[in-house]
Amino acid sequence: MRWPLKEADDDFLIHYPWVGTPRAWLRDAVDRLVGADPGLNQLRTALVGTFGVAVALGSAYLFVKQTGAMQLPAGSAPAPALGAADHAMFVVSMLFAGMVAMFSGFAVQDRTGRGQVLSTLLLPVTMLTGLVLGMLIGPYHVLSLAFLVVVMAVPVYVRRFPTRGFGAGLGLFLGAFLGYFLHAKLALGNIGWIAAEFGIGALGSMLARFAIARMNRERALARISRSQRSGRGGCSS
Repeated sequence: MRWPLKEADDDFLIHYPWVGTPRAWLRDAVDRLVGADPGLNQLRTALVGTFGVAVALGSAYLFVKQTGAMQLPAGSAPAPALGAADHAMFVVSMLFAGMVAMFSGFAVQDRTGRGQVLSTLLLPVTMLTGLVLGMLIGPYHVLSLAFLVVVMAVPVYVRRFPTRGFGAGLGLFLGAFLGYFLHAKLALGNIGWIAAEFGIGALGSMLARFAIARMNRERALARISRSQRSGRGGCSS
């Protein structure tokens, strides 16, 4: 170890101040990173989520600008009110795409590429289902609260069905939650646009997963094994 130790009178180990070169400091920092995240799998998951959200937000921005998705027709309201409403729906559209990409980054845990694609596409489907139900039940206060309790229980139960149970349950709850809070702002006539935004988020997540930081479970296990063997070798030396 590069941290000198001294045994104190009370049998505790005391660290002396560390002294070394920048190269030794960097090597120690890398060792600590690898020790805290064997195989760097958590780092790769974070990168997939970050890149996926970035791609989804950028794509949603361009999609709304090009199509006018969920924007009010010109002249349908006074200019200040129209601008505020369009901006709010613009933010909501990007939020939908970004949420799908973010939660796909860690909810999708399949071992094969085909399974990862299916799980990624399942998330927006369940989110859209929950959103529609939340929008329909939202005007009824007591019923909507009971509905939220049910959709909170369902994700907990479906986690017993790996590997897609967690993602499907999470999508249902998120959709219901958004539908409950946005039912007064969203119209059922915009479901097509909302589905497109969810799809953009799923595509952004898949692009990040397969083109930027593809995750292979067998290779991840091999990296963890190498990290453990390296750690045992370092301890023995």
